[in-house]
Parts: sequence; structure tokens; C-alpha cells
Amino acid sequence: MARASRPSADLQQLHFERRSKQVIAGTRLPSEADLLRGMPFYRDDVSEDIREFTERAAEHIRGSEMAGLDSLLSILDSLALAPGAEALALLEAEFRDYSGVADLPTDARRMRCRIYRAACGDADASALVAAEIAALGLEDIRQGHGRDLVWRSLGWAVHSRRMEDWHGTGARVSFAGKHYREGVGAYAKEFSKAFDPTSEVQGRSTPSGRAAATFDETTYGSRSGSGEEGIVVFKTIGKVTTKGGAEVGKDYGRLVGNALPLSPVPDIHLVRGVLLEEFPYAASVIETVLRDLDGRDGVHVGPTLLIGPPGSGKSHFARRLAEELKTPWEMIPCGGLSDGMHGGATRKWATGEPSLPVSVIRTHRHAGPVIILDEIEKAGTGRHNGTLHDVLHGLLERETAARWHDPYIDASCDLSHISWIMTANTVEPVPRSLRDRCRCIRFPEPGPEHLSALAQRLLAEKYRDKGFDPKWAVPLDGVELEALSAAWPGGSIRTLQRIVERLIDVREASMTRC
Repeated sequence: MARASRPSADLQQLHFERRSKQVIAGTRLPSEADLLRGMPFYRDDVSEDIREFTERAAEHIRGSEMAGLDSLLSILDSLALAPGAEALALLEAEFRDYSGVADLPTDARRMRCRIYRAACGDADASALVAAEIAALGLEDIRQGHGRDLVWRSLGWAVHSRRMEDWHGTGARVSFAGKHYREGVGAYAKEFSKAFDPTSEVQGRSTPSGRAAATFDETTYGSRSGSGEEGIVVFKTIGKVTTKGGAEVGKDYGRLVGNALPLSPVPDIHLVRGVLLEEFPYAASVIETVLRDLDGRDGVHVGPTLLIGPPGSGKSHFARRLAEELKTPWEMIPCGGLSDGMHGGATRKWATGEPSLPVSVIRTHRHAGPVIILDEIEKAGTGRHNGTLHDVLHGLLERETAARWHDPYIDASCDLSHISWIMTANTVEPVPRSLRDRCRCIRFPEPGPEHLSALAQRLLAEKYRDKGFDPKWAVPLDGVELEALSAAWPGGSIRTLQRIVERLIDVREASMTRC
């Protein structure tokens, strides 16, 4: 009696299981398609998978002697040492920048970065992964199998929705939901077939279409926004009749119960263009920060720590970002701060005052200003009167910031819409507990290839500071650029500013002699 041949789907499953065992044992690195289909990470650990992948990718680039990939290699090397969600986002953006490089499978590598980010808890990445798994499942359905992938896709979709809710973004149109619906909405009928046991996958039966309603109304809901004019930051003032209560009521009474505005998201393409023109060496940083605004109605940038050498322009970048987003901002120098004064003080003391964010909100009459903490690593760490770091722990978590108890107001305030941007020359002095609450981004130094664009901008700024029209800044000629290039090999923009100032002096002296 002839032995019946095993169906191809069963053979594929056996092959998949065998490779999965090799992956767990550490003798094989799973491919992007393997991971989408449910294969475990290398040695069953996402951190181990990231390290192994980044080491292999860097080795491949160095072995093939590809030129001009130094920034990509730098990110790969840093991830191999310390895997992190923000570095993964930078790596994904970097692969996009090198999409035209031969022998570099950038599309697959970007998908791998999204899988890693999803595993690290990124809601948007989870939605993109869900859509990709859905596409794989639909191809399998056409071949008579694939329901497991459909359910896996839905699992990632629900996971993404829950992560968005945890991060307090339920009042906006879901970016994650948008991408998921784009990925599967066109195939709703085929999904219905997959879930309907009475219909044939490749038959001619017409599905009911209930899947489409399930995706749009149940899985992701109709998140069209809150319909409010703004955010009620102050709902009440505590103990108005006690000492200092009348003064607090006078200062904040008009804000209690009234919605304060949020800045609408401007044209991101225009913002990106302006920032790239001013900071051509920080393209990855710009892309990462602006990604926070995808799908949002109001401006909000997640807690961000920009780490870079002195003079790299990170403080200026933070200010210009706020200006281009047309959002009120305040910059607070942290050097010399040695206590928790910015957390506010109860009004029972003569020195009673509101916390820093409450004071900024009152000044600008705005629910979501940008607060820039410059050189956060220089804040004092002595615990006698508290520290700035202690105050920030609660303010950087959106859940606790939404119920922040201000000691001066003596009531809960919604501070969850503030955008916190910090700068640091070095990350080591910043407590680990604070770094864990932030997106840590390396802010690069400009190189000699950026000299022409930076020098021309600085030239225009110096003329503006002198009270002249920036148009008077005659473009740099070849001789001037050559002189600047010899004096400035790259690095600190402050150094370049001083050189440009001397160039202006030479120009003006030359005009006087004429």
C-alpha cells in the first residue's frame, strides 16, 4: 500500500519548527519573514537578537567595504553594546536614508527594526507589524491556509491599541489604527472568509462583510478627537480660605474650569524642511522627533534627552523646534540648580510658589508648552532639599502628569500635554531612573561638509543681530569658504560663530578702506 504524501503545509510547519529550535539554541538568526510568522527571537530573547543582528550587519558592511556608511555603523555598534528603543528608531531612519545603496537590503532591515520596536512596546510599530503579518496571512489564505497568521495579526493590532491607550493618546485619530486599516481594510472580504467556517477560501461565496465593521468600529473604534476646544488643566483650587488661598485664587481663578488651547500640528513637511536647512547634520534626530506628531491633532513631543558635545547646537535645535511648531516655550538652564524648587512649594511657607510647569502654563495660557531643560546633567544631586531629577520623575510619566498635585495650587492639575526636551553634554551624570523615562538621542556634531550651509546661516544671523537686513549678508565667495575651511575642520558651532564674526570684521574693514 503506497504511503500517503504529507501535505505541503505540514512539511512547511515541520521545517518551521526545526528552524525555531535552531534559533532558540543560538545556531541560527531568524529572518524578518520568520519573525513575522511567529518564530522566536535569537536565543528566545529580543535583546540577544538585536545584538546578533547588529553585529552581523556591521560586519557585513565593513567586510564589503561600503563607503559613506559611518553614521549607520555608529548606530549599529551602539545597539550591539546597549539595545534601546530610541536607537532602533534612529537605525530605521538611517536605513531609509541609505535605500539606494546596493547590497544593502534596507526594506527588510527597516521591517526588522519595526519588529524590534514593537517588541519594546511601540504602539505605531506594532500596528505596522500587524499590517505586514496580515499581508502574509492573506497570501497564505489564497493558498488554502493562513488563519494562524490572521489571528496573529489581530493580536498585534489589539496590542497596539492597548499601548496607545496606556500612553494616553485616546483623544486623537489613531496613527496606529490608520496604518493597520490601510494594511488590511482592502481585504476585509477575504478576512471574512477566513473567519466564516461555512465559506470556501477559494470558492465563489460572497462574505457578509462583517469583518470591515469589526476592524473599523470595534478593534480601533472611531477616534475622531475629543471635540473640546482645549484642555482643562486646573479643575479646582484647594483650601481657598486658608493662608494664601485668596492670592492663589486671584492668580489662577480665571483658569479654573476653563479649557486652555493646544497648538495644532503645522505642516510637518515645511517644519522638516526648515530644520534640515538649519541643521543638515541632524537629519536622523529631526526625523525621530517629528515622528511623534504623526496623526496628532495637537503638538506633543515625548520626553526627549538630546546628548551631544558642547557646541553641537542641541539647545538651539530644541528652541527652533518649538518655534517652528508654533508652540510657547521656556528654556531653563539647569547649571547650579541644587534643590527641588521647580516642584513648587506649599503656600503655608512665605516662599510658597507653583511648580515650574504650572507657572509656565499660567504665563502662556497654554496647556501644552515646550519646556527645555538645558544641560540637565549639571543639576545638583544633593538630597537635602530634593533635586530637580526627583521632580521630573512624576512629570515625565503621562499617567502621573495628568494628575500632578501641585503644592501651591493644592489640587491635581493635568500637565500631561507638556513637551519636555532636555539637553546634556554627557549622559553619565543623569540618573538612570530619569534616562529610562526619556527618549535618549545622540545629537551629532556638524562636519566640514556642512560648512557652507552653516556659515551662510550664521552670517545672516550676525547681520540681523547688528540690526541690518539679513539679505545684506552677501553669499560667501570661494576665497572666504577656503579660509573658513582651513580654520574650522568641523565640530563646535560656537567656534564657527567666532570665525564668522572675524570674517565680518574683515569684510567691514575692507569696505571702509574702499
